[in-house]
Amino acid sequence: MDYDFERIEITSALNEQIPVFRFDISHFKQVNDDYGFEAGDNVIVACYKMIESNVKKYINHATIGRAHGDEFIIFAKASKDVTNQTAQSIINAMKSFDFATIGCPKQMGCYIGGLVGQFKNSTNIRKK
Repeated sequence: MDYDFERIEITSALNEQIPVFRFDISHFKQVNDDYGFEAGDNVIVACYKMIESNVKKYINHATIGRAHGDEFIIFAKASKDVTNQTAQSIINAMKSFDFATIGCPKQMGCYIGGLVGQFKNSTNIRKK
């Protein structure tokens, strides 16, 4: 992920705003408890693929990382409108995906939160 941080840093002017959004799978613990870890792993992989495909559809420069458990973080070089469009596209993809096809009979959802800030440099971000 270091390479992608630096790529965003290089392509961004110091005064440019960089959106960061956090994606959390709703009720994920219940999937592991009710259907087992294999179903949980399948849900995480499917969600990552949905995030990745929708981010690639709208944003040229982005980094997607798994924070922990069922949480992902996306750093992007995009406008606020494009970021909102991408987030809505991810939500729609989750709503329309049939999770039963991957061993999870429960329909999953997500929470997406975001902020926009100035990207100073990757060293300072890692220190905070």
